[in-house]
Amino acid sequence: MRKFIKFTAKYFGETSSFDVIECLSPEKAQDYIKMKNSLDAGYFFFPTYKVLEPDEALKYTIAFIKGAQDDDLEDTPEYINNLLSDLKECYGIDYKPNN
Repeated sequence: MRKFIKFTAKYFGETSSFDVIECLSPEKAQDYIKMKNSLDAGYFFFPTYKVLEPDEALKYTIAFIKGAQDDDLEDTPEYINNLLSDLKECYGIDYKPNN
């Protein structure tokens, strides 16, 4: 079953890291890390990851939606709808943001 998984990565030459959250099966997390690290993209994914609990996934979703709405990019509505679908599929949470 798919879950929200938090990966940590950092750009080469930088000291600070950043988080990347993807929705995928925990069994595929190591393959995802290997795939990302095989790309010549200027960053490195750490070998560890965290499967988010339902409350963490909801908090991430709410924060992402707020930030995406503030950015107001062309594909924002589609991305938000996909995120909400993933949240419902993965955790059974039917979150309805106030627009």
